[in-house]
Amino acid sequence: MSNNKKELTKVFSVLDRAEDLCITYTLPCPDRSELLHKILCVREVLDFDAWLLFDDSNFMHDVQGIMSNVRIIKGTFANCFFPRCGKESK
Repeated sequence: MSNNKKELTKVFSVLDRAEDLCITYTLPCPDRSELLHKILCVREVLDFDAWLLFDDSNFMHDVQGIMSNVRIIKGTFANCFFPRCGKESK
């Protein structure tokens, strides 16, 4: 499987888990297509493997932060937000 397909599989795993957790904890669910768009805008700085291993609270922290703070046009974060699953800059 190509790297792009592996990455997309992980992205959809994030979307599925976010939806499941919203249902489990009776949280408002983010719009799936909007969350997908925002994740794809900043995917270069996200560690999907680490994100998927987070406990529910840390996982949803990043989901909510991405929904609230991604600047789609620039592909950056607003309000000094950086996700916990973000890759360290080198």
